[in-house]
Amino acid sequence: MFAREGLLQGMDKDVLYDTLNREDLNWRKHHEQVARKVLSSYQAKNSAFVVDDTVVRRFGYKMPGISSHFDHTLGRHVMGQQVVTLDLASEEGLCHWIANCLLAR
Repeated sequence: MFAREGLLQGMDKDVLYDTLNREDLNWRKHHEQVARKVLSSYQAKNSAFVVDDTVVRRFGYKMPGISSHFDHTLGRHVMGQQVVTLDLASEEGLCHWIANCLLAR
């Protein structure tokens, strides 16, 4: 038996959404811990934070975070999730996913 088979055994396709819906997890604390770890690993003097809000089109009304958002690239409202990310750009490269959240109206 392979390790991958052992990990996937007993999981359904909605594991990610089930995890996102858990109210007992402190997501803010988790994001803070990740941000502190990333910031401590980057020691570049010339760095900047990059904030990005992207609309990810989704077609499902029972998915978490699905609502109507104005997509500026299309110039109209679409159904989906608005994902906000905070990245750190430096001479060493771009570090993604310092913090992210799904915004729903």
